[in-house]
Amino acid sequence: MDNLIKGAHKSVSETIERVTEIVNKYDTQEFCYWGIELKASGELIGAIDLFKFDNMTENCDVGYSIGYKWWNKGYGTEALRAVIEFGFRHMKIHKISAAHNTDNPASGKIMRKVGMEHEGTIKHMIRNAKNHYKDCAVYGLLQEDYLKTEVIK
Repeated sequence: MDNLIKGAHKSVSETIERVTEIVNKYDTQEFCYWGIELKASGELIGAIDLFKFDNMTENCDVGYSIGYKWWNKGYGTEALRAVIEFGFRHMKIHKISAAHNTDNPASGKIMRKVGMEHEGTIKHMIRNAKNHYKDCAVYGLLQEDYLKTEVIK
């Protein structure tokens, strides 16, 4: 949980509040939150969402988390690839950005695998539960670049 940009929930009530917020936002046009599940069993192994929609720029962020047991099996890459395709092709998003704390380079590897480019590092972007500041690497992908690479494939 130390790898999450927003950090782990500190209480059950905080988790209940977040789940309630997610469920209540499903009726809006600008809320995209999905569970990541195993195809064979339907077991929930993570979550991915598009958020921070900016109507002026048509940009947004993407965030994801996968349970430790399922790391390094390609599930994060598969989920991120699907959500990026949905965002660019169906929602007509201009740019999708993502960030990971620099202690978690595996997340950056997932971002690069789907075509996102490293745009820089923001120092002390987050503070974790242990009250330590963490630097975050920021990635982005433009719709026009995504569509060019998809035509080539």
